[in-house]
Amino acid sequence: MLAREKAKGSGLGKILSRREQEILSHILLGKTNREMIELIKLSPRTIESHRANVMTKLVATNATELAAKADLYDLGLFTISRATGLSP
Repeated sequence: MLAREKAKGSGLGKILSRREQEILSHILLGKTNREMIELIKLSPRTIESHRANVMTKLVATNATELAAKADLYDLGLFTISRATGLSP
């Protein structure tokens, strides 16, 4: 199941864009901004912007809080979209 599909059922898809969900997935896997830049091929500023949006929308100040919030939305720590090509 795609993270987006599961997110739609939990309400997370209404909160985060597809790209923000991808960024959240990378954050939950412990990826740094630099690693995300290399993996997703976006500019540093774009990654920072998406990360800030995710943090704001989920009302989190760090990755630990993001993991807790994702779990609250029943996304789980390692529910990763097939589109990202990531695995836990």
